[in-house]
Amino acid sequence: MSTTKSLLKEAIQLNRRERFLLIDNLIKTIDEPNLELDAVWVDEAEKRLKAHRLNPVSSVPFRDIFQEDS
Repeated sequence: MSTTKSLLKEAIQLNRRERFLLIDNLIKTIDEPNLELDAVWVDEAEKRLKAHRLNPVSSVPFRDIFQEDS
């Protein structure tokens, strides 16, 4: 039996809380922050906020956009 299958067989036997903690910790090892990408998004958000403050736009209510024409 492969190591992965063996680990899965063992993990399935854990109680719900232990399985959740295992999954949460495994995901954290995959989803590591990308500081370079975060910086790009911060810069973009600041640009959009500045543009909005300089030239505010009017909004259209959601229901007006999707209102069916009769």
